[in-house]
Amino acid sequence: MNAGLRKRHLIFWILILIILPIIMIRAKINVPKQPIENKTYLEVNKQKPVLIKEINDMNDGLKFNFRGDNDKQISQLEVILVKPLKDASSTLFELNYNDEKGTYIGELSQTGVYRFPIKNQRLYGVLIFDEIKNDVVIKKVFQWD
Repeated sequence: MNAGLRKRHLIFWILILIILPIIMIRAKINVPKQPIENKTYLEVNKQKPVLIKEINDMNDGLKFNFRGDNDKQISQLEVILVKPLKDASSTLFELNYNDEKGTYIGELSQTGVYRFPIKNQRLYGVLIFDEIKNDVVIKKVFQWD
């Protein structure tokens, strides 16, 4: 390394020593104080107050609750997954009257409570489908009074 390169190397190291702490301090100042809440997700995922119908399917480790704002109108499907499904990438679809995959409802990944807004008052059934294997995991037809 000759004298010119040594001088240039020294200047770059001095600039790095000055600029790097300034960048770190600015980054620390600009970190938000609280995490930002996704209010849209919270409103959709909020439990409706009235339980209209409850369907237990403990053979598959599932429980289906139909909820709404009043006794007459169903507006939310609550799926409680008690035991894990055999497929990790399971998708929930509405089951048509001809037992075919219908409208997409949502995804199920692990045990827990899942709430999905629904438009139909009476679902014929639901289909839990594995998109990767292109295979039906569970098909459940609901009995309405």
